[in-house]
Amino acid sequence: MAFDTPTNRKSLIDIFPDLAKDSNFKILSDCSYTYNCIAWAMGYDDRWVDVSTAPGHWWPSGVVKNLTPKALIAAFEAEGFELSDNCMPETGYSKVVLYKKADSEEWTHAARIITADIEYSKFGPAWDGQHSHNVLCNTSSGQEHQSYGVAYAYMKRGNTAEHRKCVTGKMTVNIDNLNKLIAQLGDILTSKV
Repeated sequence: MAFDTPTNRKSLIDIFPDLAKDSNFKILSDCSYTYNCIAWAMGYDDRWVDVSTAPGHWWPSGVVKNLTPKALIAAFEAEGFELSDNCMPETGYSKVVLYKKADSEEWTHAARIITADIEYSKFGPAWDGQHSHNVLCNTSSGQEHQSYGVAYAYMKRGNTAEHRKCVTGKMTVNIDNLNKLIAQLGDILTSKV
């Protein structure tokens, strides 16, 4: 199925006009309300990661729930990321860039770093796509609330087998613990019958 259509591209260019001149801009997936840019950058495609307490929203356990840039860094740290001093790809690491509003201390966006110039983003509830670094910082007149602002942090996480599974959006399960749980549930169910 083709996602990188003129109609889909126009929808995003209407908000982020710099995409029109971006030779790296491509839409790579269908729309999905299941996950957002923060989840996508963390490696998830099965949850919406933010500070909301609404059903279907998730935030790493033990991390303060607010929109400060520091809180988003802490959320990524809880997922195994550490701060990096640049956007350059590093062998053995997945890297992300975090954005905040230019005029306030509120985080707005996260993207996967593919090369020093190319990022993969999830555009809210819309598509996944690739674009040049910092191209989502300027918006059309009337769309200023959509601006992702400025890049404020780069983070990296080692590409271990555990983290590679996370990037595909799959969960790992300890089979021994799962079998114990099944046995306990079976005991509980049979004792109540």
